[in-house]
Amino acid sequence: MRSNLAEVILRMISLKLGDIAAFPFLDRPGQRSINDGFNLLTELGAVSGKGKEVTLTKRGRLMARMPLDPRISRMMIEARKRDCVDEVAVIAAVLSIQDPRERPAEQAKLADQAQAPFKDPASDFITLLNIWKHYHRARERLKTQNKMRTFCKEHFLSFPRMREWIHVHDQIRSIIDEQKQGIEGPGEPGKKEGTYERIHKSILAGFLSNIAVKKEKNMYQAARGREVMVFPGSTLFNKGVSWIVAAEMVKTSRLFARTVAKIEPDWLEELGGDLCRSTYSNPHWEKNRGEVRALEQVTLFGLIIVSGRSVSFGRIDPDEAHRIFVQSALVEGDVKESFSFLRHNRKLFQRVQELEEKVRRRGIIVGDEDVADFYSRRLEGVCDIRSLKKVIRERGGDDFLRMTEKDLLLERPDEDELSLFPNQVDFGNRLFKCAYRFAPGKDEDGVTISVPSGLLSLLSPERLEWGVPGLYREKITALVKGLPKRYRKQFV
Repeated sequence: MRSNLAEVILRMISLKLGDIAAFPFLDRPGQRSINDGFNLLTELGAVSGKGKEVTLTKRGRLMARMPLDPRISRMMIEARKRDCVDEVAVIAAVLSIQDPRERPAEQAKLADQAQAPFKDPASDFITLLNIWKHYHRARERLKTQNKMRTFCKEHFLSFPRMREWIHVHDQIRSIIDEQKQGIEGPGEPGKKEGTYERIHKSILAGFLSNIAVKKEKNMYQAARGREVMVFPGSTLFNKGVSWIVAAEMVKTSRLFARTVAKIEPDWLEELGGDLCRSTYSNPHWEKNRGEVRALEQVTLFGLIIVSGRSVSFGRIDPDEAHRIFVQSALVEGDVKESFSFLRHNRKLFQRVQELEEKVRRRGIIVGDEDVADFYSRRLEGVCDIRSLKKVIRERGGDDFLRMTEKDLLLERPDEDELSLFPNQVDFGNRLFKCAYRFAPGKDEDGVTISVPSGLLSLLSPERLEWGVPGLYREKITALVKGLPKRYRKQFV
């Protein structure tokens, strides 16, 4: 009635007893307890679907065959996968009973001193594992029950609870041995992590929603918006580690995280799986990588576990990645490698751009949107250099990406008009190249004639004043406007 019903729900689904909401309980549990049970099973990856469509996953079917609390069975499945069943079985057993450590108020300092050798600075779970190892070494040495009672008294350990710990451990081991055929075995030897990492990843698998990130000193921001404090009895109290996982969150004077350990946020994404939520920002073209990238932020139960990670954007939003690729790589030409079609199109664009500069008006050449549309229609779905090369290979060349004047010109100026803007001018029987620029108000506006310094003597200032025929109208208009009014009126 007062606990979440994860284990009950797991059994009911496994036994095909139908919708839990319709089951004729003698005392119907509250809807909140039912919801908490479903939420925990979802967190553990035991169920999929919602409402009446909930079914057991492969992992859920395996957990349903194990007469253990779902959190414990999930821990043990992960421990088998990570080859640390021996250590995690000990921890799982002690989490299933009352803490065997005793700390009488009148002997608190003595208890702390006696138990100090067991303490691990990074993990209360390893501390419990150390107690287990120390106890069993003593049992091999002392042998008799009376001597073990004395040992427990000296180390402020409850002898009955230590015996219960051993009994529960034996039960868990026998359950795992019975089910080992269905549990995934250890991974490749080359992928094995350190012992601490393997143990705590297994613990995390069962207590994923009990993670927390440091806010200040002993205060932590826990999953789902909770604020918790590390329990003063923990070895991590006043240590200020960045990330922790707790075996339980206990509400007394405040919410305390009990039995905690230091963890790395890098471990959480793998274990969180589908529970993780990713958001992406700043999609951009990366010239050196030859693809569109974005910054990824990953959250788990509302906590940021990955921030600012660069990822390929093509698989996330193919349409937007394609648009950025076309604009940055093809329209703007921001590519590391040289492509013949881009060189061809760039030269063609420069040629037709000269027409606008010559006739001194815009709107003759298509805009960037039209150029982007040209590429998009021919490269549908392409958003990186690798895919571009593949398409060119499949089409037998890049001719389909080469533009013509027709693709770039909205209108072509009249040939008679263009003839007023020659590419070369004649001075003293020598031809000099002309460059045109339409930039009113700037020094380079108009026509620039390139003359080798040794030939300056051939130029007549009076001849230069004339410029080219295409500029006569503007020059004469400007001259007329500069005349005194009495002359200017007669020219209008």
